[in-house]
Amino acid sequence: MLNILISNFFMIFFTTMTAFSPLFLINVAKYTEQQTALFLFVLGLGIFFWNLVGPMISDHIGRKPALVMFTFISIFIPISVALLYNNFPLLLILTFFLAAGMGYQPLSLAIIPAESVPRPPVASAIAIIVCVGEGIRGSLGPVLSGILADHYGLFSPLWVVAIACAIAFLLSFGIKETAPIKLLKIKEKHGSVETLQSEQGI
Repeated sequence: MLNILISNFFMIFFTTMTAFSPLFLINVAKYTEQQTALFLFVLGLGIFFWNLVGPMISDHIGRKPALVMFTFISIFIPISVALLYNNFPLLLILTFFLAAGMGYQPLSLAIIPAESVPRPPVASAIAIIVCVGEGIRGSLGPVLSGILADHYGLFSPLWVVAIACAIAFLLSFGIKETAPIKLLKIKEKHGSVETLQSEQGI
């Protein structure tokens, strides 16, 4: 259930950021179409790179710490656009590295759900999370942001994205650890995963 909620706010980020950042950069920051295209390329490249690296990092530090870390970083992607659009080179550099925040996408949408249910319903668990996230918030995010942009300007969608990422960050604290390597270490140290979870009040 938590991953369904997190996926909703991830889709708000993805659909709203990709829809409104070009409008913001062209109409507010007065970027050329070539500069805007370069920004979107760097953002997409960063998301692609960190979607590969994020799960690898989580193999070492655990799914939950990685999820908390990445969702926190994601908050600063729209904020950097809103505050640093006057410095194009710095914005590009920060965009690539802050795209690390999107390293939580494969964790929340696929890896953690796959490790949280028995093997037979794994595909169904992932499908439900993706379907709800894309079908509900993926559609409503741009609609809400468009209404706010009409009334309050093109900065509004960026703050919508930042708030969505902040909520995903708070929700990530409720996730239970699922990484096999981490669970094995927990079992060796505490006797069982349930014992540790009981001690932590999970």
